[in-house]
Amino acid sequence: ETWARERAGLTQAALANLIGIGPTLMSEIEGGTRNATPANLNRLAEALNCPRVSLERKRDQPEGDAA
Repeated sequence: ETWARERAGLTQAALANLIGIGPTLMSEIEGGTRNATPANLNRLAEALNCPRVSLERKRDQPEGDAA
């Protein structure tokens, strides 16, 4: 999400406020320690004007594996 947020010219706090979540949750989602709910993913995609699929992380790939 970082690339899309930065492309949109938004801070984490501004994006969190825009989609109605707390800045801590936004930081955790962006940092990969928490997953966004489907509803929050939809709001993120809309706010960032990008496809939802580009914001979803690959969950079937073990961490550390090269793509």
